[in-house]
Amino acid sequence: MLRTLRPQFVMTLSTLGIASVGAGCKTPPAEVPPVPSITPVAESSPSTPSAGPAPSIHPTHKPIDYTAYPQQLNARDSKQGIIYRTPTGCVVQVADDSQPTSWRPPKTATIACPASMQHPAWNLCTYGTLSANADRSECVCSKDGNPPPPPTLTDCPR
Repeated sequence: MLRTLRPQFVMTLSTLGIASVGAGCKTPPAEVPPVPSITPVAESSPSTPSAGPAPSIHPTHKPIDYTAYPQQLNARDSKQGIIYRTPTGCVVQVADDSQPTSWRPPKTATIACPASMQHPAWNLCTYGTLSANADRSECVCSKDGNPPPPPTLTDCPR
């Protein structure tokens, strides 16, 4: 069965086509503003904390073999799971019944940091998972995100 368009629909489309052809040619094009020049800013040296030497961090742009870092150093809470270090303390993720979203971090609850997470090396892996190689001479910090930031090699806590 072959369908045909009703005459009212055909007339409306043809009228719209004629109106759009003649309407767009009457105004001159707007002038494009010039691109402002960009003045480079002098780089400043990063400030270092005065509380002693900070552990070093080494961003890497090459793939990391995670099998070489089998020891996860984050402490675990018996009820909530993995403990994450924050700039002001420690948190655990709280179970949430709502639908997870990729743009909102999970809900957390603040808890006291265990003694194993008091070392300054944890300040370089806030909200991340710190994993160590077999002899704990090198650690890698992995963080979640969308997209996740690249992992960083860092000193291990002693």
